[in-house]
Amino acid sequence: MPTHSIFGASPPPGTQVAADDGQPIWVGNTFYTYGSGAAGWRCYGGRLYIAPGNVASMPATVTAAVWNNTTRTANNLDATPLDTKTVTIPAGGGWVEWTWTTPITITAGQVVMIGYTGGTKYLSSPSPTNSFIPASDSSTLVMTDGVNAGPGLDRTYYRYGTSAIVWLTDTSASLWGVDILVDEGSGPAPTTGSASGSIGWVGTATGTAITSAGGAASGSITWAGTATGYKMPQGAASGSVSWVGRATGPNSGRTIAQENELTGAPSSEWEITGAGDYDNVGFPRQFSSNVGETVEFSCTTDGGGVVLDIYRIGYYGGDGWHKVTSLVNTAITQPTPTTIPSSNGGISCSNWSVTASWDIPSDATTGLYVGVYRNAAGNDASYIPFVVRDDARQADIIIKTSETTWALAYNYYGGPAAPLAGKSLYGSGGPLGDITTRAQAVSYDRPVVTRQGVTQTYWLACEAPMIRWAERMGYNVKYVASRDLDDDPSRIAGAKILVSSGHDEYWTTGMRDTVEAFRNSGGHVLFQSGNEVFWRTRLDSTDPNVMWCFKDTQDGPGGHDGGTAIDPVFWTGSWSDTRWVGRKPTNTLNGTYFRMNGVNDKTATFDHTAAYASHPMWRNTVLASGSSFSVAGIIGFEADEYDPPAGINPVRLGQTIVTGTNIRADDNGEFYTLPGNIDWGICSQRRSSGAVVIGFGTCQWSWGLDATHDRGSNVANLNIQQAEYNILRDLGANPATPHSGIVTSSPAALTAYGTAPTAVPQWSLWNGSAEVPLTLAGVWDGSTIVEATATEITT
Repeated sequence: MPTHSIFGASPPPGTQVAADDGQPIWVGNTFYTYGSGAAGWRCYGGRLYIAPGNVASMPATVTAAVWNNTTRTANNLDATPLDTKTVTIPAGGGWVEWTWTTPITITAGQVVMIGYTGGTKYLSSPSPTNSFIPASDSSTLVMTDGVNAGPGLDRTYYRYGTSAIVWLTDTSASLWGVDILVDEGSGPAPTTGSASGSIGWVGTATGTAITSAGGAASGSITWAGTATGYKMPQGAASGSVSWVGRATGPNSGRTIAQENELTGAPSSEWEITGAGDYDNVGFPRQFSSNVGETVEFSCTTDGGGVVLDIYRIGYYGGDGWHKVTSLVNTAITQPTPTTIPSSNGGISCSNWSVTASWDIPSDATTGLYVGVYRNAAGNDASYIPFVVRDDARQADIIIKTSETTWALAYNYYGGPAAPLAGKSLYGSGGPLGDITTRAQAVSYDRPVVTRQGVTQTYWLACEAPMIRWAERMGYNVKYVASRDLDDDPSRIAGAKILVSSGHDEYWTTGMRDTVEAFRNSGGHVLFQSGNEVFWRTRLDSTDPNVMWCFKDTQDGPGGHDGGTAIDPVFWTGSWSDTRWVGRKPTNTLNGTYFRMNGVNDKTATFDHTAAYASHPMWRNTVLASGSSFSVAGIIGFEADEYDPPAGINPVRLGQTIVTGTNIRADDNGEFYTLPGNIDWGICSQRRSSGAVVIGFGTCQWSWGLDATHDRGSNVANLNIQQAEYNILRDLGANPATPHSGIVTSSPAALTAYGTAPTAVPQWSLWNGSAEVPLTLAGVWDGSTIVEATATEITT
């Protein structure tokens, strides 16, 4: 049954602040439907959004209430509400939902008001508009006007103590973080046995909530609250529903726990060596697609290639892959790729024709998917990875793939005639050629052969273990590609935690801006990656499937001297280069600085006598009980040094001094064979928004989470798994299916992860009527104005 709300997966607009009025206060917003299309609709619940940075300012619980037909002529808050609920504020913030004991029938044009009291405390943000705020899905549901309009109602009310309600009719009519939950009617009677369909529920699933595989078999749900769809009678009692079909929560499709109950595919179905059959290869024309969209494939063959099997990557009982569907592919030999103009030989296969397509089901589970493109004999194949998003899904964790590194920068596909002899950002004629002959632009529109010669950077080496473990634990997770952060920042809005994993080296300005904005709005960020945010790149303004990186930092084509800008648009060298006037080193983002270059697998030792051993991250590990431990290989293959900048009040969560011969990188990222040890460590910090940012400074942290990955050996370690659980628990994510050995616990206070820095005074100017912030578009470098930031003002 369709359900509706105003804000959907997104938080309410505007910057939310927590306030204390000093006296008891109720706050509330009003909603209504219009038109005959709303006949039979019901308000079955409400929800409240708490920005993560405001959790500490609110009480542990608030009381929510609902009133019907609230108007400015009747002080309905003096009357008994139709229903009330005690609502627990989630430790990590975000949306918290509740259901009314009896849903409230909605009459078109008649207002429903939902409000809450937290004693003297409340949440507020200014309304972005005085006009009606429509539902995110464009249904006939609206939040009422901010002024006396429409049916003569106002958007926002408040009441002190037991006094009469007050309506706000001025231009600052507030949003209190409140939203409404509406369904379209009572639906059919509960069904057992042979009825088919899906069950959506609101409330709290308890016990063994899903006992079916979540597919077409029958099973049961145990719940507390009100079931909608195929429903038991309304009420708050517990019970069970038997069904044939699929059970879903507030998100579309299966939960991650349900998804991983599906049958896994044995490795004999999909395993290949290196890049596999690189004469039969293809690529997705859309690397990232939302559920309900179509992803197209362009494949080439040397005589076979008619079968394209689609798999999803997860845990699936340890198999790690689940077969979703098979596509019929048109077997053709594609033409020679085109050369990207002015790129020094970078190629694009955008001139290839589409040979297969997949209409992604609207209830598909978000994830990293892989097309297994089989040769004619069926004895070899190649991989076509791509991402399926679910933009409407409300997830605690977002895992971002690092494809700008392994699918673009290191990919050296050369075309059907010479598949392993193309150019990458590292040279020509093979995996890592002469850096001075490198391409300066690379394209998404190419088959990926990176695994053949640069195994260490491919997703199966460092990202797959993170995905497998998160899905094994049943976290509420969804997936985005790196390019999604540049394409549309809203694709990560509303999540509690963003995870960067593996070798996450190449970042556009848009990617970094999106992550910084997410952090500044209270979102937590885990950089479980190494050499991360190292090269600044840009997507082409005409063809956004092309990524430019001139590597201004290094010597290069045409006799270029490293450290001078050659990209005609803007600097695309290392983010940390001291010779770039716009320098934004990675440690200003996550507290670590790239130092260990090359392929090195170093042991991390965690000392129970160190100060960090008592940190909540390490609770229920051997560190907490007085023993040290080591994990081989998880510092690598490239890694960072612990190097927090001044002013962020960091907390160190681990330390190992790494020794080696000439493996240290310089400050600019130009030379990588300097002598010296590397002080590896995990850096935690809190920002003024309340966000926690943790830099792990290694590509291979995930090796401690799961044993299945390219390269290395089995070093999965229960202490690392427990520490990962502890961090995610503290940041607001709770697994549905924790595996054996994990000790569950209540979340620790986020104050353990750092103290927010004191705000730095900002420059401002008087414009003749008011003081406005100073923005700096550029600085004079002696010959011209070049881009800069306000922090680059020097005397």
